Amino acid sequence: MKCSKCGEECRDNQAFCLKCGNPIQVVPDFNLIEAELANNIGVLLEEEIADETYNEYTDVSNMETKKIDSNLEKELKTLETNKKEERVVISGNRIVNSDKVTESASPIERRMIVSRRNKKKQRIIIMSVITLVVLLAVIGASMFAISKFSERNEYNKATFDSSYNKAVEYMLDGDYENAIKQTEIAIDKATNVNEKVKARLYLDQIYEKVSGSEEKKIANLLEITKLCPSESSYFKRVAQYYLEKKQYEKLSAFVNSIENEDVFAALSEYTVDVPKSSVADGTFAEYFSVELTAEEGCKIYYRIYEVFNISDDIGSAQSSTEEAVYSEPIAFDKEGSYVVRAYAVNELGVLSKVGEFRYVISLSIPNAPVITPTTGEFTEYSKITITVPEGAVVYYTIDDVSISTESNVYVEPIDMLVGVHIIRAIVVDKYGMQSEVAEESYTFKPKENYSPAEAKELLEKTLIEDGVILEDTKLTEDGYEVKLTYKETKNYIGNAGYYIFTVTIYDENSEVFGEMLYGFDYHKGEGVKVDEVDGEYKIVDPAAGNGEDSVVG
Repeated sequence: MKCSKCGEECRDNQAFCLKCGNPIQVVPDFNLIEAELANNIGVLLEEEIADETYNEYTDVSNMETKKIDSNLEKELKTLETNKKEERVVISGNRIVNSDKVTESASPIERRMIVSRRNKKKQRIIIMSVITLVVLLAVIGASMFAISKFSERNEYNKATFDSSYNKAVEYMLDGDYENAIKQTEIAIDKATNVNEKVKARLYLDQIYEKVSGSEEKKIANLLEITKLCPSESSYFKRVAQYYLEKKQYEKLSAFVNSIENEDVFAALSEYTVDVPKSSVADGTFAEYFSVELTAEEGCKIYYRIYEVFNISDDIGSAQSSTEEAVYSEPIAFDKEGSYVVRAYAVNELGVLSKVGEFRYVISLSIPNAPVITPTTGEFTEYSKITITVPEGAVVYYTIDDVSISTESNVYVEPIDMLVGVHIIRAIVVDKYGMQSEVAEESYTFKPKENYSPAEAKELLEKTLIEDGVILEDTKLTEDGYEVKLTYKETKNYIGNAGYYIFTVTIYDENSEVFGEMLYGFDYHKGEGVKVDEVDGEYKIVDPAAGNGEDSVVG
């Protein structure tokens, strides 16, 4: 059944709509109910009499005779036609009045008549009781409907102020049940948040007086926090309740559901800080480890999810680890996108909010090493340097196209070689990833700072130092004459350019006693003894050259 006014679904026994108060059915007409009930009872009695008459007739007939005289049938029909309220019992061939026990009645007939009277009385009593119960039920339902209808009318007429004031009166009288009802009506009638909060705060005072209302009290406080999401004092009352009741799981769920940051901060005594990570969210081209920290005395629980994209929700994770207690740094040693979710639990069992940390590990080919200086022509001696990234190794070659981890390992700056040379280098990082090849080309021709004539004069000093000639003379120790003759300019012996001179020694007869070769570094101005082997020159005295024997190519 639906209300004809607002369409609210109603029960069949409702007298009015509980939503809008519209009457659904009128108070029943008691006379009509009684008449209908009496009529139904009468029908039942008639059916009972007819059934019993038939049964008695059958029983008696079976005991005494199976034959019915035609006269008796006529007499019965006459009785029915005259609508006499007498019931008959067929006994043998006689009609016995059911209400009178005649002297001529047999003992069996007498017992039957008395039994029949007793049963009739029992039926009347039972039907009377049923009638009374039904009438009481109808009256009770009607009174309940009237009461509800009256309450609904009172509810419809009520205002916030009237209901609130009634609640106060009931409260002062100690009638907490009605005080609660009126406060609830005031909440329904409230037209703004302030009124709702006022009524609920008063309801909280009432619950303080009523034992066993803890659940209702906390439910009411929770409603207040919904009405005032920025008022921390109400949230504290809820948190304190859960703490006192040792309902730590509910406390955790409540405080962690607070969205207002200021309110959440105000409840710091009831909360646990979210764990912190030693590595900020980001994308990394190397492996790393993460350390998680929390408040002292807290345990940290964490779980790692691997996702396709770093922005994906964990619900779409490709895989995840089992939840574990944090005990040591978490190592990330495989490429992928990861989400770490962690929370802390204090000694009471209060949980923090869940912290979430997102990392992408994508190993990339390291950048090619930087070689300095860059390609060019040079006339001064220079050092070649190569940058080495931390944890990596640089391999290099000079004039060798093929380069690998079998090539030279760069340790310190390299001397630039005279002539035209190409230096190549690669970086191999700590994960074995190899960079592209970097290369630079150099043309190094040392500047001729001295002329051959200047070189000849300076080379005489070298001959004195080497003991070939005596100082201030051009004679050997034996008095032999020594002459210097320019032979050629040779690029290069070792890593320098030289003027080659022939040193000829003449005896006292001016005949050639012996010859030797000397070279003069026209860039640095240094002389050195050389030797010619198969058309190539090499430095005889390494100390005077670049530290190792060199052969002219």
